Amino acid sequence: AGAAVDSSMTVSLISKLIDANVAYDPALKIVNSALLVKTGEESLATIDIAAVDLYNGQVDFYKAGAAPTFIRRNQRTGYVDSTSLPAGILSSVEFEKSSLKLSAGDLIVMVSDGATASGVDWIRHTIDRFQVSDGLQSLCDDITTTARLKRSDCRDDDITVIAGMLRKR
Repeated sequence: AGAAVDSSMTVSLISKLIDANVAYDPALKIVNSALLVKTGEESLATIDIAAVDLYNGQVDFYKAGAAPTFIRRNQRTGYVDSTSLPAGILSSVEFEKSSLKLSAGDLIVMVSDGATASGVDWIRHTIDRFQVSDGLQSLCDDITTTARLKRSDCRDDDITVIAGMLRKR
């Protein structure tokens, strides 16, 4: 329950800061400070942002302890990984940043670490096989269900998957 509270607070706070036009790096520092001063047991949260410029297809990834983000470009799937620590552990924290230019038809699939507990290769293969006609929800459901079935560590960790596709208008 504590992790859910920390996660909810993190999402709420970082969303409000970004909506108020606070840049990503200062928003992370504020969230980190909030987690550090929060009373009680250890408070930490992974943060994973994919900021997509819908005009030119540029996507900037901001990760703090987050699971890999999968990208399918030209029908080939790779991923953006991070070795950074989550917010709330150290007094100083920074996003691990990377950028990529996407085109119409390219996919972004973001997952929580519960989805990657049994590795990432199977997720890449699942995304490679995905047919657009099946719909993004079916892709998310497929990854979520398979991740749950592959769990062998007996932990009850959250499994969350979100997918988006760039389309021309």
